[in-house]
This record gives sequence, structure tokens and C-alpha cells, in this order.
Amino acid sequence: MRYVAILALLAAACHGPLDVRNEAAGDPSAPSWVHDPQLAERTTVAADAAARVWGGSSSDLDGWTVVYVAHLIDINSIGKTTGVPILGGGTIEVDVLVAPCLEATSLAHEVGHVIIGDGDHNDSRWRSPAFNARMVSALLDGVPASDGACRLRLTTGSIL
Repeated sequence: MRYVAILALLAAACHGPLDVRNEAAGDPSAPSWVHDPQLAERTTVAADAAARVWGGSSSDLDGWTVVYVAHLIDINSIGKTTGVPILGGGTIEVDVLVAPCLEATSLAHEVGHVIIGDGDHNDSRWRSPAFNARMVSALLDGVPASDGACRLRLTTGSIL
């Protein structure tokens, strides 16, 4: 029993960096960007940028896994954040079917849940056009200049 407690403590203390799992890649309805060989790196860049805008840092995402899926997560939901109590970290599920690029998915929104812990969307930043503009600006830094569809989507609507 003592070994189980020690293993649990070690697991809690040894979170690795943000991980990316692409369950959407095998779905024929998934957009082409899910096959980008740089998907994990681009996800990390976007998640780190979102964390900073929310007031956190990239280390706040240690132990978390972004899982890309090609279906609604829950009824009317394109993203979901599920933390692991006591051990920390968790899963950020992101539906890929609604966006021309990962930066325009619900990733920045879900990172917000991780950073500020506001599952009920009570924080005024969720509805702030100025905050949305700051988030878009930060995310655009990681989007290649050649990805016009992504840039257009990010600059023409709210991503939060």
C-alpha cells in the first residue's frame, strides 16, 4: 500500500509537457490540416500563446493532453476540458470539423478553462471583444503567412 502512495506522489510531481493526440487523422471527414506533420509543434505554440494571454504560462499545461477528434464532444459542444483531481493535468478535447486550422478551433477557449478554472464562464474575458482581439493577435503569430483561410477565420469572428 505504501508503494501505491509513493507512485501516486511521483506521478503528480512528474508531469511532462503538453502532449498532443490526433484521433481525427483516420476520419475521412476531418480537414486536411490534421495531417500536418507539424501538428504537435503548432498545437504547442498555440496553446502556449493562449496560456500567456489568459495570464498563465506554458508550464501550466504540463500534464495536459490535447486530443483532436472529428465529432461533437457533447451535445452542441466543440471542446471539453477534463482535469484529473489530485494528480493534476487532464485532457483537452477539440473538435476539428469546425475550423480551417487548429488556431481557430476551441483550443484557446479550452486552455482558458485550464488557466483560470472558470467552468461557468463567469469571467468577463469570455465575452470581451478586446480580450478576443488580444487572443487572435497572439495566435496569429504561429500561423504561417501562407495559411490565408486560417488568418481570415481568426480575424473575422470570436474564437472564445
